[in-house]
Order: sequence, then C-alpha cells, then structure tokens
Amino acid sequence: MLVTAALALPASSAYADDPAPSATPTTTATDTPSPTGTTAPVPTDTPSSPTGTPAPTTTPTPTSTPVATATPTSSGTPPVTVGAPTAGLPWANDLQVPYDTSSNDTAIFDVEVTDYGGAPGTITSVTATLTPVATQPGGDSGPTVLKLGAAGGLPSDDWWYSHFTLPSLGTYRASVEVTDQAGNDVVIGVGTFHYHDVMSFSQFTGDGPSQLSYDDHELGAHGVLTATDPRTGQTSPVAGATLQPTYNGVNSQGYPAPQSLGAVTTAADGTFTVPPYSAPTSGSMSVSYTPQGTDAVAYTSTSVGTDTYWTTQELTRVVVTSPSNANVPVGGSTAITGIIEREDNGSWLPAPGEQFELETGSYATDVYDGTADGTGHFSIPVNRAGSYNVNTEMTPYLYFDGSSYVTVHIPQPDSITGLSISEDAYGEAVISGNVYLGSANVSLGHGYVQVQYSSDDRNWHTVGSTAVGGSNAVNDTFSCYAVYGGRANGYWRVYFAGTPDWRAVYSKAVYLSREYTWISGGRPSSSHPGRNQREYFSGTLHQYYSGKWHNFPKAKVQLLFRPTGGKTWYLMATATTNGSGNYNISAQDPEGGTWMVTYLYADSAHLDTEGPSTWVGVH
Repeated sequence: MLVTAALALPASSAYADDPAPSATPTTTATDTPSPTGTTAPVPTDTPSSPTGTPAPTTTPTPTSTPVATATPTSSGTPPVTVGAPTAGLPWANDLQVPYDTSSNDTAIFDVEVTDYGGAPGTITSVTATLTPVATQPGGDSGPTVLKLGAAGGLPSDDWWYSHFTLPSLGTYRASVEVTDQAGNDVVIGVGTFHYHDVMSFSQFTGDGPSQLSYDDHELGAHGVLTATDPRTGQTSPVAGATLQPTYNGVNSQGYPAPQSLGAVTTAADGTFTVPPYSAPTSGSMSVSYTPQGTDAVAYTSTSVGTDTYWTTQELTRVVVTSPSNANVPVGGSTAITGIIEREDNGSWLPAPGEQFELETGSYATDVYDGTADGTGHFSIPVNRAGSYNVNTEMTPYLYFDGSSYVTVHIPQPDSITGLSISEDAYGEAVISGNVYLGSANVSLGHGYVQVQYSSDDRNWHTVGSTAVGGSNAVNDTFSCYAVYGGRANGYWRVYFAGTPDWRAVYSKAVYLSREYTWISGGRPSSSHPGRNQREYFSGTLHQYYSGKWHNFPKAKVQLLFRPTGGKTWYLMATATTNGSGNYNISAQDPEGGTWMVTYLYADSAHLDTEGPSTWVGVH
C-alpha cells in the first residue's frame, strides 16, 4: 500500500482515514513539490483522467452546481424499489464517479436517468443515497444524501449529477430515488464505487531531441506523481509507487506498436526518471500508474504522455569497392565488398549497422542479407555467376534511392541433355538436344553449339554450328541436319565452347550406320505403248556392306508415275524382290509421263534409293 505525505494540515484532519501503509514503500511529509520543468502537453490518446472511472460522454456544466447534503429523504408514501427497467416507471443506471481536475479533484456522482412513465422531460427530481460498505478506520459510517441536478440545468432523460464530498474514504453503495410528473416515486440501486485518493502526474516531461535522427534518437522522461485527497483538495507526493513507462511507436505497417520500458519507482518526493531508450520509430513517451491489491481501493489509476517525437530520414548509398565486372575461374568464388554511407548536411558519412540485401535475377530475388560493420563496410561471398545489385533497408532514419550493380562471371557446370542423334532414310544426321543450365541465375542468351564428325571416333572435324534457342525453339534447345562428305555414317557429337559464365562441354559421341541401296534395270517394256497398255519393269535391288555390293532379297520396291507436265508422283504398284534380289513389276499406262522404280520405305538399317526415270509417250 502506498503512503502519501500530508501537507501543512492539523494532525486531526490530515488523512486520518487513509488505509494503513504497507511494508514498502514509505514516504515522509514534504511540502507540495514544484515542477522543475514545463509540464508536457497530454496527447489525446493518453488521457490523464483515471482509467478506472471514465467520465460520461456528455457532462456540460449546469447553471448552478448541486451541493451535497446530509438531509434525510422526504417523508410520505414509501417509494417503490425497482430492480430492472419497468414499463411505466423511471429507471437509472450507468453510474460513474469521475474526479473534477478543475476543482481540486472533487468527486462527481453521475447517473443516467430514463423515464419509461412519460414523455422526455417528465423527471421531477433525483436524489442519491451513498451508504458506506467499508470505510477507512475512524470514518463516518452514516449514509450521505445528494440532491442531483440534470445536465444542462433542465430535467430530462439524461445525465443527473452532483459534485460531492464524503467524510470518509472507502467503498460506497449507491441508490437513487427518482420522481416524475406522473407521480411515480422509485428507488433504484445503481452499484458501488470507490471514494479514494486521486493520483495524477503533476509534472511529466520527455528528455531528448525535439526531432529524432540517425545520430540522436534516445528518449527518456521525468516527472512527479502526486495524490489529492478529494475531501480537502490537499495534494501530496507519492513515494514508492511502481510506474509503467511505455514508448508508443509504430511497426513496419504503420500500426501502433507500444514497447514496455520495464518499471520505475517514485522517490520520497514523488519524482521519477525513465532511463534513455533508443527509439526505433516516431512515437511518444507515456507513463501510467495502476494500483494493485488493496491500493486499488485507495487510489485511482492515471497516465500521461508526451507529444509525438517525429523522425527525420537521411539518404543512403552503396559504394562498391570490388570490381563491378568480376571474372572468376572455374570452381572459384569472390566477394562483393563496399561501404554504406549516409548523407548528413551535404557530407557522406559511414552508416554502421545498416542492414542490406543482395538481389539477383529479373525478379530481384533476395539471396543474401547482412549488416554493415562498425565502419559501414560489408563483404558478401559469391560463388555463383550472376548479375547482382546491393540495396540497403529502408528505416525510419535512412532511405535508399538507387542500386549498385555487380556482374560476376564464374563458369558454371552445365551439360548437354536430351541428346538425339540419328540418321534418316536420306542419309542425313538428325541432331537435337538441350544445353542444361541448372538452377544458375545467368541465362545463356544467344549461344551456339558446334556439330562435329569423325569416322574413327578420334579425329574430329567441325561440320558447322547451330544456334541454341533459335526461332520458335525453347530457350536452351538446338536442332539441325548434317552430312560430312555427302554421308552421315560415322561418329557425331556436339560441343558447347562455353562463355565467361558457363563451362565448355562435349556431348557423348553417337555412331551412325545405314547401308546404301541401289536399283538396277527399271526400264519400261515399251517406249510407245497404246493407252492403257500394260508396261513391265524388271531389275535388281542391291545393298552395300562389307565393302562391296550384294543383292537385296525380300525387300519391297515401288513403281511410281508422274503425268507429263505434272509435279506429283503416283504409286502405281508394289512388288517384293525374290531370293536373288530381282523384281518384276507392271502397271497400265494411262497417259504419257515418267516412270520410276524406287526403294522408299526403308528399314532403320538401309537408306532409300531411286532407279532411273523414263518418259514414255502414249499413242
């Protein structure tokens, strides 16, 4: 329990009814302390009125202040006791007992009265009876009767109130007797309240710069806590009170983010000091007192705060001291180094402890976060190729405009994937695949792969090159046709020569082998047949292997015809060679045109071939 020191009062009237002091803290009597500085204004969001006893939303000053009286209630017909709102009868609720700071913290009895028995304005009188439930030792135990007045001085369905002074501090039970023009006379219990010393901060001043900056943003505060006896208006310093200081800042989204600053205790003269606090954002200092335990009956809660302290920002920049275009050998690494600076009145100074981030890629992916050292310097390890930019974090004291870009070239592992090398029926190598770049942050751009041929898998020849990511192709794909010396049989591979960002890489070698074929004979039986006369063709189909030509048995050949002046070949007949590779095939001659025997639909081991073409006229 707190103890307050009385000021220049006779012993018989100086807090005779205050509760007995607890073991700690204690105070000694002093004169009322004078503020050592100018009292800071109280912000609207930190009211100085007690938080436990809020004032009604509207309590205008009446033309004449009702005065408390000890006169008993009027005699006559006993009033009716009402315990709940009842149709046809007046009703009262929402008891509030604030303290008037403009009148030596005199208590105010406030209650809302509604008349269910008539039209608005029919209330004729409201009388309150305050009966002690528990008072301090030596207090008067008798009830006190108050004659209430309506807010604004006119009877209405509104707030009725009266300033009052009670002989003893303690807890009181309150009831009101209400009469109206309809002759109703009711008594309504409106609850209990504590009549106690009123705590307030007679002085509270912030300690720190008027505007917060990068170099100067520590804030503290000091003040004096006093207690006023509402019976006498006498004010005394409060010793040993535990106060809760708070810094009322905001978070990164701009929402309130109060930060508790621990607790401070008032000295014997009621003074206290809030230690310096490094303010992270704009905000205000506040301090509150909330009585605990038995003190909650003896004292009110109170709080006070300063105006907002606003921050000012300085521009920062990143100065990269390492090369802006770094070439690193295969498997190596490098470091992006530099210093973060801030502009202070036209001069660039180090910004120690400033946070930064390293970003890369078209989507500015964050790949590294760090904090500058005590001199503002930083070093970022990098072991992957990429285009990077270094940014600083926006803070309430620093802002960043522009990035510092660095390109790091480290040949990265890559590979040729999805490789396909085959030989088509026309004797061409068909080659396609991908240059796989993995998950690195550097694109290949418009690269090329070389196509190489070898007859023995030892001596290689570059046949040509083809683009990676060409027209209508996926970014890392390639495809082409190739022959070397008019043929495709042999070994084929592709080679990516590399770039500053990518290693050189070879594909595996693929061996191709399809046998050549050849058609002999194939001449028509008649050079001047009649219309629809049948033409006969004969000859032999050959295949080449083991260094010489052999007859090709059991293979299908086709007889094609193209009319004179036309461009389209028509299939006229098919035949299969016999065991010696010989064929006989015929078809009717519809008109003049060109005839040809072919081996077109070859298997994967042979190449297509065509026999001689012969023009035949029809008569």
